Amino acid sequence: SSQRTAAMGSEQVIPQHPGSNKEAVELYVGASVDVGSHHFRVVDQLGSGSYSTVWLVEILDRRPGEGNAGATTDEQRVALKDVLCKNHTALRQALYEVQLMLGLERKRLLDDTPPSKLRLPLCLTYEVHPNALGSAVRTAMTRLPGEQLDGWLRKAADAASQSDAVAASVGRAPPTWTFHLQRGCEMASLMVRQLGPTLDYLSTMAWHRDVNSHNIMVSSAARGMLSSSDTSMQASFWLCDLGLAVDSH
Repeated sequence: SSQRTAAMGSEQVIPQHPGSNKEAVELYVGASVDVGSHHFRVVDQLGSGSYSTVWLVEILDRRPGEGNAGATTDEQRVALKDVLCKNHTALRQALYEVQLMLGLERKRLLDDTPPSKLRLPLCLTYEVHPNALGSAVRTAMTRLPGEQLDGWLRKAADAASQSDAVAASVGRAPPTWTFHLQRGCEMASLMVRQLGPTLDYLSTMAWHRDVNSHNIMVSSAARGMLSSSDTSMQASFWLCDLGLAVDSH
């Protein structure tokens, strides 16, 4: 197994010692886990799929010189993706996701590209462990702000329906359907403008292949979580999950 760490709180990719050959410990809320040279505590489950689970974890310790002094709770919390690989093909794909994130960050630093142009999570550290079903690839990465776009859209639609119903109940005319359509178009336009440069930058190395509302995070640039009542121009979009990406060359 192998490991490579990008220093937390810095802009430097640092090779580290090989990962552990011990079987992966079970993850659950409250569990403690070591990944690379860092120790984490599992805080919550952020999401799951057929072969992977993403956990919210808190950094319990950091290597000296990695900027942990004065860190807030939010800065200490990152995402931990746990991928189950039942065969060599799945393991190779999971490792490609890690290598792609590290490669993109190296390229960004060499190109002196502004971080805002690469709206993707940053790989902090990873390890590969054997388990009863094959292998587990565990990757700690920066936690993207906000929530998944598909969930936000469902809540925004429910809020709009309730608002229209309240307006009708007191004799006020609800907004026309074109009002909601205009807001949706404004958000879609902003999303393309924000994520377009990221996809263009990514295409020099890989094709994402899974861009959809479940793999796009939306937040408020000012407050974190985007309210359904916020204006469209307050939205900030991020792209996640490179698990199906393939080499573009």
